Amino acid sequence: NQEGTRDMAAPLNLQKLKRASDQLKRREIRDIVKLVAQVGQRWRNPSDPIRAIALESLPREFGLSPQGLDWGLELIFGDWTEDQIWDLLIDQVGNPHLLDRFADRDELTRAHVRGPRVMLQILAGTSPASMAHAVLIGILAKAGQILKAPSGQPTFLNLLRRTIQELDAELAEAIAVGTWSERRRDLYQLMDEADTVVAYGTDTTIGELRPHCGPKTQFVGFGHAVSVAIVARQFASQSAAEQLAWDAMTYDQRGCLSPRAVFVEEGGSLSPRDFAELLADRVMPEVAAKLPGGAPLPGEAEAVAQRRGVYGFKGLLFSGSDWTVTYDEHKIWPDEALPRFLTVKPFSTMDELVSMLKPAANHLLCVGLGAPEERWDEFCTMLAPSSVSRICPLGVMQCPPLNWENDGRSPFRSIVRWCRVETPLAPAVVV
Repeated sequence: NQEGTRDMAAPLNLQKLKRASDQLKRREIRDIVKLVAQVGQRWRNPSDPIRAIALESLPREFGLSPQGLDWGLELIFGDWTEDQIWDLLIDQVGNPHLLDRFADRDELTRAHVRGPRVMLQILAGTSPASMAHAVLIGILAKAGQILKAPSGQPTFLNLLRRTIQELDAELAEAIAVGTWSERRRDLYQLMDEADTVVAYGTDTTIGELRPHCGPKTQFVGFGHAVSVAIVARQFASQSAAEQLAWDAMTYDQRGCLSPRAVFVEEGGSLSPRDFAELLADRVMPEVAAKLPGGAPLPGEAEAVAQRRGVYGFKGLLFSGSDWTVTYDEHKIWPDEALPRFLTVKPFSTMDELVSMLKPAANHLLCVGLGAPEERWDEFCTMLAPSSVSRICPLGVMQCPPLNWENDGRSPFRSIVRWCRVETPLAPAVVV
């Protein structure tokens, strides 16, 4: 379903988008928050026609099963409530009414916060979660948004915009969804004309896009990122394995928050190899029955089969019909990420773990940690020098709070501009 999608090579009426953006900025943020909450309510409603269309059309685009997509939508829109979105704005700017007008920031200053007039968002297709959050941030910043849909995946953004349009046609006018032809000239022109460009993709993609921004265009890039899980020796158990399996199976392990591997500490009542066998014998089959895998995306089935062959030859393969667990004692960073393919790697000391994580130190995004409370500081201190921006318990890796700092930066604060007015405490003294 590509209804509503324009090819960026076709003319885009930027003036119309700018007028819609200006109109959006005149609206009260409280009303916008209420509207977004209504959008979330519709997507959470199993009987809503939009959700029915999504469950029919999106599994093919994202390579998910209907059950997997249904679970993902619950996670995405569960936080789209009026209270949680308002709390997000309080966290980001203190007083949400700063987005409406000059208002008190503290006892001495007043301020006004404005989002870009035109913001181009170049989105990646790893999961619908990152797309939804990007659109949410743009709406709350009262920005006119041009959303570049990932190749072959326009339907989710179109359905999201359609939901907004059915609830508030005026707000929908400030959102354009599109693709572009293989010639990027038209995209580069939009980048030059936009006030802000937000791009998600590989490091190579981010590096290629950045130089095409105009001298006054703000560029915010989110490049390659990986996530892992760590299980302390005291925490290696069936409960930890179940939490880990849900983290891995959600979005079929394709998202940037999906654990690429799990590092299990030696010396516990359950050895790392026993943990891998527990995952394969009991846990993964149970979770897979609730979240079956979707159709592989191009090239994935061949890559999984090849990797299974390597580990099967070594006797380190545990697999089902649509999931794989391997046990790998090599003290190196695991191979490339594959869907529903979880590698268990043992470690004996913190230094050994640091050494194994080192190749990904600059791309580490999230760590799901299974450890007793008294050891959290130990693991967090070890991880702090890396690029990791989120450390969370196992089982919630795919449920980041709305205000989480993606790649160590607030997506919202990265795109808004502040104007502050400093109130004098007393009349100036002239000497």
